[in-house]
Parts: sequence; structure tokens; C-alpha cells
Amino acid sequence: MIVRSIRWMQRKLREIDRSSRRVERTIFDRAQGVAFVLALVIAPLATLRMETVRVRDDREALLLVRVFREDDGAPVRAQAVDFAERGMPWASLIPLAEVEFIRRTTWCGWPFATSETDWPLEEPTRLLGAGRERDIDAYRSVARGVFEKSRITVDAAGTRTHVVSWIFSIGIWWILLVFASFLIIAPLQLAWRIARRTRTHVRQSRIDRCHCPNCGYNARESILRGICPECGSELYERPDYDG
Repeated sequence: MIVRSIRWMQRKLREIDRSSRRVERTIFDRAQGVAFVLALVIAPLATLRMETVRVRDDREALLLVRVFREDDGAPVRAQAVDFAERGMPWASLIPLAEVEFIRRTTWCGWPFATSETDWPLEEPTRLLGAGRERDIDAYRSVARGVFEKSRITVDAAGTRTHVVSWIFSIGIWWILLVFASFLIIAPLQLAWRIARRTRTHVRQSRIDRCHCPNCGYNARESILRGICPECGSELYERPDYDG
């Protein structure tokens, strides 16, 4: 029973193969296939290249610390203040400097950020009132102690690669490259098909009038010979039809 079923299936497959129409692959079909493969090779290179072309910096102000003295000769102190109070005077205090803690992050890649770089904290310092340039390091040291007590989480400096973004970016680049190749190949293929159909129609009309399909010579008297006396081509030619 199984052997009979296998033979029946093989017979049906042979019948399908005999009756199936052969699909002609044109040069444009092959070009599109090559474009698919090339796009798959170029897409990762384009994604890698965009990490140097598409760079975006994000800066986030984390904390503003004011350094001051209560009176002349008193020790230097620091306190976190709201950003809206920047530059505002404090009563009964001697302002020395304002230290701002800024987190800088660099995002690279397109259309998705494929890598992320965290930089060390920036500490721009603005002198106030009685502040002195030579004491800036001391002001920053005091302000750094306030920042450490604020419990603000800061990622360590370094670069991270986002694998998921890489995969999606490569996929989008592949789609864009394939679409671009289609926009180039499709008009050429359409023009080629129109020219081929026009040529087939002209040759068929010449055959119907007993003219040479190649040069259009009136070959009624040479129809039995099957050879055009003008150009020597065959008069009985089956035209190429596009289904």
C-alpha cells in the first residue's frame, strides 16, 4: 500500500513537472537577487558607519551646590539648592561659588542608537562674591561631598553596545537598500518588457502578412522556401510571448 502511494505520488509529480510552465528568469530578476545579497552585506557596514556620522550628546543637570561661608574666617560649607535659585543672594551668608554636576551621555548610530557612552561627571564652577580662583579645587571638593550624600545614581564612565538596536538598525538599512535597488531596477525592467512586447507584436504582424519578421521584406514568393531573400532569416518563426 505504501509503495503504491509513493509511486502514485511520483507519477503525479512527473505530470505536474511536464505540464508546469517554465518561468524565465531575466537579467533583472538576477540583478534583484544580487541586490538582496549586497544589501545584506552593506547593511552592517552602513550601521557601523553611522556610529561616527550620527552622534548626539545629552546633558543632564543633576545637582546644583552652593559653597559659602557664614562669616569671615568661618569654614567653607556647601548646600544643595534648587536650580531656580541660581545666582540669588543669600541673607547673612557669604557666597563663594556655585558648582553644577552635569551628566553627559553620547548616543551614536542611526536609525537607532547602537552605542552609548557615559562620560565622567562635569563640574562647571561659577565664582560668586568673595570666591577666589585659587580656591576652586577646594570649593569643588566640598561640593562633591554634598553630591555624594544626595544618593543620586550615576553610571560608571564607559561605552555600552546595544545589540537589539544593532539588529533592528541592520534590518532597516537592509530594507532601505533593497527598496532603493528596486526603484532603480523596476523602471528598467518595465521599459524592457514594453520594448519586448512591442517587438513581438511587430514581428507577429509581419508573419501574418507573409513578410519577413526580421526585416519586413515582402516574402510571399519565397514563403515555400522558408528563407527571406533579403536578409536570409527564417520566415517561419514562432514569436516570443510574455504571459
